[in-house]
Amino acid sequence: MCEAPARCEHASERDGGLAALQGRVRWLAAGGSSPSAELTRPPACACLTTMVIVVMGVSGAGKTTVGQRLAAALAARFIDADDFHPPANLAKMAAGVPLDEADRAPWLHALAAAIDGWLRQPGDVVLACSALRASHRQALRRHPSRVVFVYLQISEEVARDRLLARRGHFFKADMLGSQLETLEPPDDAFTVDASQLVDTIVAELVAHLAPRRTT
Repeated sequence: MCEAPARCEHASERDGGLAALQGRVRWLAAGGSSPSAELTRPPACACLTTMVIVVMGVSGAGKTTVGQRLAAALAARFIDADDFHPPANLAKMAAGVPLDEADRAPWLHALAAAIDGWLRQPGDVVLACSALRASHRQALRRHPSRVVFVYLQISEEVARDRLLARRGHFFKADMLGSQLETLEPPDDAFTVDASQLVDTIVAELVAHLAPRRTT
């Protein structure tokens, strides 16, 4: 049994809001740990078989819908990376202003710390996260084999149509262009056509992940 203490809060311990997460971000900003060390230091042990499956892509690709259905199919927990944004980021996106890399930095720090914690806990996690740049994915790949990425590839036209039909979400359709400009398509992720039916996508992902979850 691993005796290494968890260095971050488990997702279930953050139920009830973002207060604990914001405290973590403030702690980092105050010098609680070196940001570069936080993003590069691996988990303390690899004694558990937990996998973190990052469902990535631009807004409108279906990360939340596919992620929730995939988590149900795998008996895993579903986590939405949007819940890790500090309020300032959410307000900025709600106003139609794209995030820059400085805005994304505390979000990535918080996600990396959370992934470290999940990898020390039993049970798989499906994380819906844009992870647009290679550097973002590098920051989140906290273990070389137990953090895997699946890329929901979608055309701009289909993604825009979905965003225009969506109600009550902070991300605006006219911000899609900035995400497509930021996107660096992965060469180390399992890519699926996100315009397919959700059932088809999930079945494809379950089949792809099955060998990795049994080794």
